[in-house]
Amino acid sequence: MKSVCSVLGVARSNLHVLHHRPGDWPDGRRGRVPGQNESLLADIRRHIAELPSYGFRRAGALLNRERRSQGQGPLNHKRI
Repeated sequence: MKSVCSVLGVARSNLHVLHHRPGDWPDGRRGRVPGQNESLLADIRRHIAELPSYGFRRAGALLNRERRSQGQGPLNHKRI
């Protein structure tokens, strides 16, 4: 097994997991439907239009501050 993995350039632990995975295992990375982000995109564009020098990180921080003041939860920074 070690020689096959070294020739293929893959980790043995990865092959072990793939070999012992059930046949009906769903891959969560495929078949996802993108979320509805039109309102989020409009809010980010509104913040950037007000202050064009702000990037997405700073606009996201402003958006999260605004959402907290409205009683909503903050957005994940990776989603912004």
